[in-house]
Amino acid sequence: MRIRTPVTITETWKTIPGFLFYEASSLGRIKALSKEVRFGTQFRITPEIIKKPQPHSSGYLQMVLSEETGKKINCYVHRLVADTFIGNPFGLEVNHKDCDKHNNIIKNLELVTRSENKKHADKNNRGAGTQRLTRDQILEIRSMYDLGYKSSVIARQFGIKPGHVNKIGKRIAWPDS
Repeated sequence: MRIRTPVTITETWKTIPGFLFYEASSLGRIKALSKEVRFGTQFRITPEIIKKPQPHSSGYLQMVLSEETGKKINCYVHRLVADTFIGNPFGLEVNHKDCDKHNNIIKNLELVTRSENKKHADKNNRGAGTQRLTRDQILEIRSMYDLGYKSSVIARQFGIKPGHVNKIGKRIAWPDS
């Protein structure tokens, strides 16, 4: 009989560059640090909390962080974690190695060029969606688009996003078909 020993994963926290009151963890979590906040004429200390990310329409997790000035910024969690633990002096893209947009653990993230990211997405069938359509489907989408069907209706029928339908209908995507 084999006895399994539990694996202990250490979570490391670091301050997020550009966001003094927030930290990112090596496990892909973001927390707001305790700070003193002014409410009218009084001051109050806010507690430290783990922030709950929300899914973006792109599938990535996002959240709103406040700069020191109070300006609110919409941020992708994977970018915050990568910028904190890897850095990104050349403005590269952040790739999820396992293609899971919710898995923001630092070991799952890597910096890549746009072309490397596209190749990774295509290799794992995670591209823009048009590469899985046949020529006949493209022609049918164009026909429906030209007849005035709503992009959302066409998109649902073909399992793609309305934006892709518009690009196909306007001959921006698949111009030769």
